Amino acid sequence: MLIPYEKPFAEFLRFISDTYAKAEYPEAYIPYIAHKATAGYVLEKYFPELLSEFSRRNGEFVYAISEPGWKNSPLNMKSELRKKNDGTFELYANKGFVLDADLGVFAVKHESEFALVIVDTDYYRNSRVALEMPEATYKVGPDKSITHYRCEFTATLDIVPFRKISKRDILLISRTVVFREQVAYAVLAAAEAAKHHDMAGLKSRVDLLCQRAKEEPGHDDIAVAREILSAAIVRILAQPNAHGFWKWLGRFVKPD
Repeated sequence: MLIPYEKPFAEFLRFISDTYAKAEYPEAYIPYIAHKATAGYVLEKYFPELLSEFSRRNGEFVYAISEPGWKNSPLNMKSELRKKNDGTFELYANKGFVLDADLGVFAVKHESEFALVIVDTDYYRNSRVALEMPEATYKVGPDKSITHYRCEFTATLDIVPFRKISKRDILLISRTVVFREQVAYAVLAAAEAAKHHDMAGLKSRVDLLCQRAKEEPGHDDIAVAREILSAAIVRILAQPNAHGFWKWLGRFVKPD
Protein backbone atom coordinates (compact mmCIF):
# COMPACT_ATOMS: atom_id res chain seq x y z
CA MET A 1 0.00 0.00 0.00
CA LEU A 2 1.23 3.44 -0.92
CA ILE A 3 1.12 5.80 2.03
CA PRO A 4 0.31 9.46 1.21
CA TYR A 5 3.45 10.85 2.81
CA GLU A 6 3.53 13.67 0.27
CA LYS A 7 0.12 14.97 1.38
CA PRO A 8 -0.39 17.71 3.98
CA PHE A 9 -0.55 16.50 7.57
CA ALA A 10 -4.33 16.92 7.84
CA GLU A 11 -4.87 14.75 4.74
CA PHE A 12 -2.51 12.13 6.13
CA LEU A 13 -4.61 12.03 9.32
CA ARG A 14 -7.76 11.53 7.27
CA PHE A 15 -6.08 8.65 5.46
CA ILE A 16 -5.39 6.98 8.83
CA SER A 17 -8.97 7.48 9.98
CA ASP A 18 -10.49 6.23 6.72
CA THR A 19 -8.31 3.16 6.06
CA TYR A 20 -7.30 1.75 9.44
CA ALA A 21 -10.42 -0.33 10.10
CA LYS A 22 -9.80 -2.51 7.03
CA ALA A 23 -6.00 -2.69 7.32
CA GLU A 24 -4.56 -6.18 6.94
CA TYR A 25 -1.61 -5.27 9.16
CA PRO A 26 -2.84 -2.56 11.53
CA GLU A 27 0.41 -2.47 13.50
CA ALA A 28 2.07 -1.05 10.40
CA TYR A 29 0.28 2.25 10.95
CA ILE A 30 2.45 2.93 14.00
CA PRO A 31 5.68 3.23 11.96
CA TYR A 32 3.74 4.98 9.16
CA ILE A 33 2.97 7.73 11.66
CA ALA A 34 6.53 7.78 12.98
CA HIS A 35 7.89 8.30 9.45
CA LYS A 36 5.44 11.09 8.58
CA ALA A 37 5.36 12.87 11.91
CA THR A 38 9.11 12.93 12.57
CA ALA A 39 11.44 12.31 9.63
CA GLY A 40 8.89 13.65 7.14
CA TYR A 41 8.60 16.92 9.01
CA VAL A 42 12.36 17.38 9.38
CA LEU A 43 12.94 16.65 5.69
CA GLU A 44 10.21 19.06 4.64
CA LYS A 45 11.65 21.82 6.79
CA TYR A 46 15.40 21.31 6.36
CA PHE A 47 15.98 18.96 3.39
CA PRO A 48 13.18 19.71 0.88
CA GLU A 49 15.39 18.39 -1.92
CA LEU A 50 15.01 14.90 -0.40
CA LEU A 51 11.20 14.83 -0.27
CA SER A 52 10.93 13.05 -3.62
CA GLU A 53 13.32 10.40 -2.30
CA PHE A 54 11.24 10.15 0.87
CA SER A 55 8.15 9.40 -1.22
CA ARG A 56 10.02 7.04 -3.55
CA ARG A 57 11.18 5.00 -0.56
CA ASN A 58 7.61 4.97 0.77
CA GLY A 59 8.61 7.02 3.79
CA GLU A 60 11.33 4.75 5.09
CA PHE A 61 13.47 7.46 6.64
CA VAL A 62 13.92 7.56 10.40
CA TYR A 63 14.48 10.42 12.78
CA ALA A 64 17.07 9.61 15.46
CA ILE A 65 17.17 11.96 18.42
CA SER A 66 16.59 10.01 21.67
CA GLU A 67 19.71 8.88 23.53
CA PRO A 68 20.49 6.85 26.64
CA GLY A 69 20.42 9.13 29.66
CA TRP A 70 19.33 12.23 27.76
CA LYS A 71 16.29 12.80 30.03
CA ASN A 72 14.13 13.74 27.03
CA SER A 73 16.12 16.89 26.33
CA PRO A 74 18.13 17.34 23.12
CA LEU A 75 20.39 19.70 25.04
CA ASN A 76 21.79 16.61 26.82
CA MET A 77 22.81 14.83 23.62
CA LYS A 78 26.30 13.33 23.40
CA SER A 79 26.19 12.39 19.70
CA GLU A 80 28.34 14.76 17.66
CA LEU A 81 29.46 15.66 14.15
CA ARG A 82 33.08 16.85 14.04
CA LYS A 83 35.01 18.25 11.09
CA LYS A 84 38.49 16.73 10.77
CA ASN A 85 41.66 18.44 9.56
CA ASP A 86 41.55 16.66 6.20
CA GLY A 87 38.09 18.05 5.43
CA THR A 88 36.15 14.87 6.17
CA PHE A 89 33.69 14.55 9.03
CA GLU A 90 33.54 12.13 11.92
CA LEU A 91 30.14 11.21 13.26
CA TYR A 92 29.77 9.72 16.71
CA ALA A 93 26.21 8.58 17.40
CA ASN A 94 24.65 6.87 20.37
CA LYS A 95 20.91 6.64 19.82
CA GLY A 96 18.43 4.69 21.81
CA PHE A 97 15.17 4.29 19.87
CA VAL A 98 15.74 4.08 16.11
CA LEU A 99 13.31 2.45 13.68
CA ASP A 100 14.71 0.21 10.97
CA ALA A 101 15.05 2.00 7.63
CA ASP A 102 17.52 2.68 4.81
CA LEU A 103 18.30 6.29 5.73
CA GLY A 104 18.12 8.32 8.88
CA VAL A 105 18.09 11.94 9.97
CA PHE A 106 20.32 12.10 13.05
CA ALA A 107 20.14 15.03 15.46
CA VAL A 108 23.62 15.66 16.88
CA LYS A 109 25.80 18.33 18.42
CA HIS A 110 28.00 20.25 16.01
CA GLU A 111 30.57 22.91 16.87
CA SER A 112 28.89 25.20 19.40
CA GLU A 113 25.31 24.24 18.44
CA PHE A 114 23.57 21.36 16.63
CA ALA A 115 23.13 19.70 13.24
CA LEU A 116 20.76 17.37 11.40
CA VAL A 117 22.72 14.77 9.44
CA ILE A 118 21.52 12.36 6.76
CA VAL A 119 23.01 8.96 7.60
CA ASP A 120 22.99 5.73 5.59
CA THR A 121 22.04 2.98 8.02
CA ASP A 122 24.72 0.72 6.53
CA TYR A 123 27.11 2.55 8.88
CA TYR A 124 25.56 0.84 11.89
CA ARG A 125 23.39 -2.00 10.54
CA ASN A 126 25.80 -4.73 11.67
CA SER A 127 26.32 -3.32 15.15
CA ARG A 128 22.79 -2.27 16.12
CA VAL A 129 20.89 -4.11 18.83
CA ALA A 130 17.14 -4.71 18.70
CA LEU A 131 15.10 -3.40 21.62
CA GLU A 132 13.45 -6.41 23.21
CA MET A 133 10.30 -4.64 24.35
CA PRO A 134 6.72 -5.49 23.35
CA GLU A 135 6.07 -1.90 22.23
CA ALA A 136 9.09 -1.77 19.90
CA THR A 137 8.19 -4.19 17.08
CA TYR A 138 5.36 -4.00 14.53
CA LYS A 139 4.18 -6.57 12.00
CA VAL A 140 3.94 -4.86 8.60
CA GLY A 141 3.61 -7.81 6.22
CA PRO A 142 3.18 -11.61 6.07
CA ASP A 143 6.86 -12.20 6.79
CA LYS A 144 8.04 -8.74 7.75
CA SER A 145 8.25 -6.75 10.95
CA ILE A 146 9.78 -3.37 11.72
CA THR A 147 11.51 -2.89 15.04
CA HIS A 148 13.35 -0.26 17.02
CA TYR A 149 17.07 -0.53 17.66
CA ARG A 150 19.72 1.11 19.72
CA CYS A 151 22.99 1.89 18.03
CA GLU A 152 26.36 3.33 18.96
CA PHE A 153 28.96 3.89 16.28
CA THR A 154 31.66 6.19 14.97
CA ALA A 155 31.95 6.73 11.22
CA THR A 156 34.09 8.85 8.90
CA LEU A 157 31.92 10.57 6.29
CA ASP A 158 33.34 12.01 3.06
CA ILE A 159 30.11 13.55 1.79
CA VAL A 160 27.82 14.78 4.55
CA PRO A 161 24.36 16.18 3.85
CA PHE A 162 23.72 18.18 7.00
CA ARG A 163 22.12 21.39 8.21
CA LYS A 164 23.38 23.46 11.10
CA ILE A 165 20.65 24.44 13.51
CA SER A 166 20.54 26.50 16.68
CA LYS A 167 19.69 25.42 20.21
CA ARG A 168 16.34 27.17 19.83
CA ASP A 169 15.61 25.27 16.62
CA ILE A 170 16.43 21.84 18.04
CA LEU A 171 14.08 22.53 20.94
CA LEU A 172 11.32 23.65 18.57
CA ILE A 173 11.79 20.59 16.37
CA SER A 174 11.60 18.32 19.40
CA ARG A 175 8.34 19.86 20.53
CA THR A 176 6.81 19.84 17.06
CA VAL A 177 7.53 16.18 16.29
CA VAL A 178 6.10 15.14 19.66
CA PHE A 179 2.97 17.17 18.99
CA ARG A 180 2.63 15.68 15.50
CA GLU A 181 2.97 12.16 16.90
CA GLN A 182 0.41 12.78 19.62
CA VAL A 183 -2.12 14.17 17.16
CA ALA A 184 -1.66 11.29 14.72
CA TYR A 185 -1.69 8.62 17.43
CA ALA A 186 -4.93 10.10 18.75
CA VAL A 187 -6.57 9.50 15.37
CA LEU A 188 -5.11 5.99 15.31
CA ALA A 189 -6.23 5.24 18.88
CA ALA A 190 -9.80 6.24 18.10
CA ALA A 191 -9.81 3.91 15.09
CA GLU A 192 -8.33 1.04 17.13
CA ALA A 193 -10.78 1.50 20.01
CA ALA A 194 -13.69 1.57 17.53
CA LYS A 195 -12.99 -2.09 16.64
CA HIS A 196 -14.47 -3.19 19.97
CA HIS A 197 -16.32 -0.18 21.40
CA ASP A 198 -18.83 2.41 20.32
CA MET A 199 -16.68 5.51 19.78
CA ALA A 200 -19.36 7.56 18.01
CA GLY A 201 -19.13 10.17 20.76
CA LEU A 202 -15.55 10.91 19.71
CA LYS A 203 -16.18 11.04 15.99
CA SER A 204 -16.73 14.79 15.90
CA ARG A 205 -13.49 15.34 17.85
CA VAL A 206 -11.53 13.11 15.45
CA ASP A 207 -13.08 14.88 12.46
CA LEU A 208 -12.13 18.22 13.97
CA LEU A 209 -8.55 17.09 14.43
CA CYS A 210 -8.34 15.81 10.85
CA GLN A 211 -9.81 19.00 9.44
CA ARG A 212 -7.74 21.58 11.24
CA ALA A 213 -4.43 19.87 12.06
CA LYS A 214 -1.54 22.07 10.98
CA GLU A 215 1.92 20.98 9.88
CA GLU A 216 3.08 22.32 13.24
CA PRO A 217 0.23 21.50 15.65
CA GLY A 218 -0.47 23.93 18.44
CA HIS A 219 -1.70 23.54 21.99
CA ASP A 220 -5.33 23.62 20.80
CA ASP A 221 -4.69 20.53 18.64
CA ILE A 222 -2.89 18.80 21.52
CA ALA A 223 -5.81 19.45 23.87
CA VAL A 224 -8.17 17.67 21.46
CA ALA A 225 -5.65 14.88 20.83
CA ARG A 226 -5.20 14.16 24.53
CA GLU A 227 -8.95 14.15 25.06
CA ILE A 228 -9.25 11.48 22.37
CA LEU A 229 -6.27 9.49 23.66
CA SER A 230 -7.60 9.48 27.22
CA ALA A 231 -10.93 8.06 26.10
CA ALA A 232 -9.53 5.59 23.56
CA ILE A 233 -6.51 4.05 25.26
CA VAL A 234 -8.35 2.85 28.34
CA ARG A 235 -10.70 0.95 26.01
CA ILE A 236 -7.87 -0.43 23.90
CA LEU A 237 -6.05 -1.74 26.99
CA ALA A 238 -9.22 -3.56 28.08
CA GLN A 239 -8.58 -5.96 25.19
CA PRO A 240 -6.38 -8.93 26.19
CA ASN A 241 -4.33 -8.87 22.98
CA ALA A 242 -3.64 -5.13 22.81
CA HIS A 243 -0.26 -4.34 21.30
CA GLY A 244 2.34 -3.23 23.85
CA PHE A 245 2.60 0.11 22.08
CA TRP A 246 -0.70 1.22 23.58
CA LYS A 247 0.41 0.48 27.12
CA TRP A 248 3.60 2.43 26.45
CA LEU A 249 1.65 5.37 25.02
CA GLY A 250 -0.78 5.22 27.91
CA ARG A 251 2.00 6.24 30.29
CA PHE A 252 1.88 9.73 28.80
CA VAL A 253 -1.89 10.09 28.91
CA LYS A 254 -4.23 10.17 31.91
CA PRO A 255 -7.21 7.96 30.95
CA ASP A 256 -10.73 9.18 31.69
